[in-house]
Amino acid sequence: MKHRTYYLLTLFIVLVSTLKAQDQIVKDWYRAPLNPLTPLEELHSIAQGPIKGNILKINENWYDTTGFSLKSNVLDNLETAKKYNGRYLIKNDKGQIIESKEFNSGKENSTTFTYNEQGLLIERNYQTDGKVKTYFYDTDNRLIKDVFTSSTFTYTSVYTYSNKGKSLVINEVSTNKDGVVVNEYNYTYRDGLLRQREEVGQGSTSYTYEFDSNYNWITQYKEGQVINSKRDLFYHDQLQEPRVYKAIVQKGTYSPSLVVTVNDMKLQTHKGKNVHYAFDPSSNRYLKIPVSSSEINAANLGKTYDVLELPIGNNLLTIPSNYGKPHIYLRGVRMY
Repeated sequence: MKHRTYYLLTLFIVLVSTLKAQDQIVKDWYRAPLNPLTPLEELHSIAQGPIKGNILKINENWYDTTGFSLKSNVLDNLETAKKYNGRYLIKNDKGQIIESKEFNSGKENSTTFTYNEQGLLIERNYQTDGKVKTYFYDTDNRLIKDVFTSSTFTYTSVYTYSNKGKSLVINEVSTNKDGVVVNEYNYTYRDGLLRQREEVGQGSTSYTYEFDSNYNWITQYKEGQVINSKRDLFYHDQLQEPRVYKAIVQKGTYSPSLVVTVNDMKLQTHKGKNVHYAFDPSSNRYLKIPVSSSEINAANLGKTYDVLELPIGNNLLTIPSNYGKPHIYLRGVRMY
């Protein structure tokens, strides 16, 4: 029988210093909700919309106390990023990301970014395929135009703003390179959340929300119907010591599954042969659950298993595969 080995390595990630990184969060959902996210903001809880309180977890997304993602494919070494199909970021002296290099099976996709003096994104240049998107703002730092170009097309969108009571209404008109209108929308926002979206000439759709005690939305409704499953929110003050890990077989949507939690917060799991792993982003380490997939069945519903804590910092997991390349996970993110 061929011996199978599971590898755990330690990779340390340093995006930018906390001070500089926090200075680069310029997204304003209340006054300019259609402004594009910067690449740094895409790694921050601000990408989830207006957030109140010190958020730790939104569904499968985990954040540190400064709001930055604890789960991503970003690596701080270029050669390591190439090796593991990761993402490598290049920053300027202000801490802004000016280039992102993403790797897939040896191929590199590069995107560069340019900013104005206010830190707003003014150009996103997709170096690999030659597409470029440029952004223009008014004196209130609100997006008023964007232009998306390639060798074969040009699309221009113009945005105008008005107030309707306590709501912000944004009109978007998009034209092609011949100046022909291809789309027109009206967006109504209140408290940073989309309340109505109208496609001019085609009708409108309304959105309502259910909130938690911090006034973060946990359910979104479209015309009264749930369109997003309940959003599970947890806050840093809910992660108290000691951490309590549990692994239990529960009824799943289609079949029983192994559910691993830390202080009742669900963790993402990966299965190997005769073993399961779960990644805890809050402690930056993998957990090992010695249970095979064959044991995850209806007869074992409710059965609990030991959770073994692996050393902190072990965040790269390699699981052998019967079908070629091994499965590699970085901080719970599948690399290939």
